[in-house]
Amino acid sequence: MENNHYIVGIYLAAGNSRRMGRDKLSLPLLDSILGIRALQTALHSKINHIMMITSGKSNLSWSHYSHNKLSIVTCEQSHKGISFSLKKGIAEAKKINADGVMILLADQPFIKASMLNELIDLFDKEQPHYVASSYQNIIRPPLLIGKVLFSFVDQLSGDRGLKHILTNDPQIIGKSVPFEDEKLFIDIDTREEYREISDKLT
Repeated sequence: MENNHYIVGIYLAAGNSRRMGRDKLSLPLLDSILGIRALQTALHSKINHIMMITSGKSNLSWSHYSHNKLSIVTCEQSHKGISFSLKKGIAEAKKINADGVMILLADQPFIKASMLNELIDLFDKEQPHYVASSYQNIIRPPLLIGKVLFSFVDQLSGDRGLKHILTNDPQIIGKSVPFEDEKLFIDIDTREEYREISDKLT
């Protein structure tokens, strides 16, 4: 079933992996690599198109991952913080008249297509300003925001995300979908986290 709204994924893959000490997105994970697993999941979801935001400095050659639902976008200012990648993604989404964007993290490899579809279905049905995933009553990415909130991204700076704006402005109407599986929200930032996850998977 098609969406009632045109949803663009903003796949944030431009981080500099400071805490890992190397390009974490190129690390092997199961039958794939860390930075590609969530992308493969998103491509099999109801998301209409995905903008992969990169720094242009990754060890990965993203151009090898061609798909008719995928555009690769370089953010020259990504080193200044995640807000710059978000702004770049929103600007690209506006060009193709997106009704909403799904914010996805490239280092969150265990998300599921069914999870993303559930967020989109709720957005289609109730049309809130945003729909967020939640775990233990805390909203977390993946996060879907409607175009009415695109201008709020311009308020961000450095590594500040949208969460503080969404939860502190009483005029913003949001919905959250609770998920009980902690694994869905694992993001891998350090070598210790990577080793721990890799050991559990082998």
